[in-house]
Amino acid sequence: MLKGLAKVEKQMLTVSDQSFEMINGDETVIEKWETIKKTSISPTFIFLASEFQSQYIFPAKSMKPEEFQMLKEFVEAKMKISSPAIPATSQPA
Repeated sequence: MLKGLAKVEKQMLTVSDQSFEMINGDETVIEKWETIKKTSISPTFIFLASEFQSQYIFPAKSMKPEEFQMLKEFVEAKMKISSPAIPATSQPA
């Protein structure tokens, strides 16, 4: 059970084509996009889950609306790129 909240002085999220980095106070987490296996995007949050049981929630309220929109579009594009392509099959005429 949560007994209290700690005030975090520094929070930062950096995304790149290879990974994203989260800084929460003195803790830094770097996760490669290739390990992300599940995503959920809603108007109020972005949820990512990795193959290593790590889960990340990015609330829309934690950033400016334009930042949330940019992150949403980046995640959508990134997850489409990393998804395996389904080969096309030819249909008999």
